Amino acid sequence: MRRGRLVFGVALLIVALIAGYLWWSLYGDRRLPAAATTVDIAPGASIDDIVTQLQSSGVVSSSTLLLLYLRAEHLTSSIQAAEYTFPANENIPDIAATLKMGGHPSAVWVTVPEGFTAAQIAARLEHLGLVEAPYFLLAVHEGSVSIDGARTRGLEGYLFPDTYLVPRHATGATIAGLMVKQFVRELPPITRRCRIASASPCRRSSPLHQW
Repeated sequence: MRRGRLVFGVALLIVALIAGYLWWSLYGDRRLPAAATTVDIAPGASIDDIVTQLQSSGVVSSSTLLLLYLRAEHLTSSIQAAEYTFPANENIPDIAATLKMGGHPSAVWVTVPEGFTAAQIAARLEHLGLVEAPYFLLAVHEGSVSIDGARTRGLEGYLFPDTYLVPRHATGATIAGLMVKQFVRELPPITRRCRIASASPCRRSSPLHQW
């Protein structure tokens, strides 16, 4: 009888230790992320891919534990492809809550109406959270395009009005480059011989930027 009570006591202690460790791993472990971390979850990623990516990115220490928590909360089918930013020192429920809320799309559709000036485009880009207006305007001011030997001073007037899918982390120079390239595409073939300083569907003529 005494031996049975001892075995039962030991088993109970082991269960308590395991339960305590699991509780700490879920709620008490805030070692990760060590710093704010942004993760871009690609379209088509499975839930196994997602938790593995979060572990390899240093967001969680155990992909298995995160997966089990997401399944318990019925969240495995609601995580969308997007860009997620996780603050430093979060536990697994915090990580799951961020995933549940949804992230930012990795690219944003931007419409540039006909007649928009560079300043208006810059203001729209800043409003959408893509790039601060001064950085875009600097790229427009420093860039140039040479068509049939005639070089422009800046890119104002060569930012083609259209709708663009812009990566969220694109620089001002990259975005200006998208618009100038579209302008070049719209030129008649005989006029399309060009050089774009700091941009290139054609040969680059300035080392300012690589678009």
